[in-house]
Amino acid sequence: MLQQSKPMRFSKIFLFVLMMMLAFTPGWAELPSTAQASGSIKMGFVDVNDVFVRFDGTNAAIEEFEQRIAETQTELQLLRVRLAVGEITEEEFFIQQIELQAELLLLNQQLTSEVTNNIIIAAETVGAELNLDLITPLDNVVVHGQSDVTVELTDIVLDVMNANFEGTEFDLNIGIDPEPLQRVGLFVPGEVIINYNGTLDAIQPLRDRTAESEDEKADLQSDLNRGQITQEEYNEAIAEIDTELAELEQSIIDGLVAEISAGVGRLGEAAGFDLISVRQNVILFHGEGVMVDLSLDVARFMNLELRDQSYDLDRIELPTKAPEKIGFVDADQIFVDFAGTGTAIEEFRNEIEAAQAELTRLGQQLEEDVITQADFLERRAEIQTRLAELDQQLSAEITQQIVDTVAEIGVEEGFDIITPQSNVILYHNEERVEDLTRVVLERMNSN
Repeated sequence: MLQQSKPMRFSKIFLFVLMMMLAFTPGWAELPSTAQASGSIKMGFVDVNDVFVRFDGTNAAIEEFEQRIAETQTELQLLRVRLAVGEITEEEFFIQQIELQAELLLLNQQLTSEVTNNIIIAAETVGAELNLDLITPLDNVVVHGQSDVTVELTDIVLDVMNANFEGTEFDLNIGIDPEPLQRVGLFVPGEVIINYNGTLDAIQPLRDRTAESEDEKADLQSDLNRGQITQEEYNEAIAEIDTELAELEQSIIDGLVAEISAGVGRLGEAAGFDLISVRQNVILFHGEGVMVDLSLDVARFMNLELRDQSYDLDRIELPTKAPEKIGFVDADQIFVDFAGTGTAIEEFRNEIEAAQAELTRLGQQLEEDVITQADFLERRAEIQTRLAELDQQLSAEITQQIVDTVAEIGVEEGFDIITPQSNVILYHNEERVEDLTRVVLERMNSN
């Protein structure tokens, strides 16, 4: 099972996991004349989560899914009865149970995909009608209020979707004419977190709980050594502690991200930025002078807020050029078609086969009492870690090749911004925003 599933996951590991883009109503300071003259990209955004909740077709999909769940529960009850009276074996029951669960999973994916396609179709309709160049999701991509530059299109897209679903007419004569992007910046969340004074206070609960957990784990180890608990009970207790720590850590990270997002918003509005984007996984390349890194400015701005002081906005370096030439790449497709991916997967498959052979040998040694169960578990964890590190290394190497190739092409062809397609672009104007996937893939394969 490991041998089959690992390569498939590896080929998808470069899926761009996005955090957010932030845009704000400008509180205008004058832009450099070059930026005022060259800006031409018009964009909007859609709150995809809100659309999912309010779309009439979602309710229909939920009803269909709930009905299938009820039917599945009935089928499972009948299977249990047949198992009890001996009509089927436990193995047959297990297989049919797995098949029913797989059907539910596939149906869920199908219904979700249908709603997603409806969103994309509606976004394309609205984008073409309003003569926009880009429409991007709000969810983890854009966060800001109504603006004359990056306009919110959630209700408009939803109206088009519901009209299409109900087979009625819709009117897109809504009088929206966004201004083009002018002042654009970026930031690295990790840098802000490191330099933000509020981070230490935010992570203190995790430090305290981690210290407590070490004592709890030591007590559990003592109980295990004295035979007061079994190895299984010990493993379950340790897993519960680790899960609690992971959930607390994630909660703290989510809180910091939300706090920093709000801080970026306040700084962006005060300094008159139209768009401030996360650097990682959203901006693969940007031209010189088009985007400025605001990471330290955000941290300093928020640190002064903690002391009820104001940040000197004149310290912010401003962009000298507005974005005009934008491209994107389908990184998932590049991963699938890149010749180096096949080589990397083969290397990973060979390592998996060696790991399976090693695990088999360790299992035999455990049965023969050559090694203890604790030794077996430790060696198994080492093998799993080694596989995970290799997986990450191979993926990172291909990721870096994509980024480097995108940068080469961006400089050569004079692009201002190049972004991934996945989870960033709902709609693009084909005449204004260029798909560079084939160009990047051909360059990578030729190298």
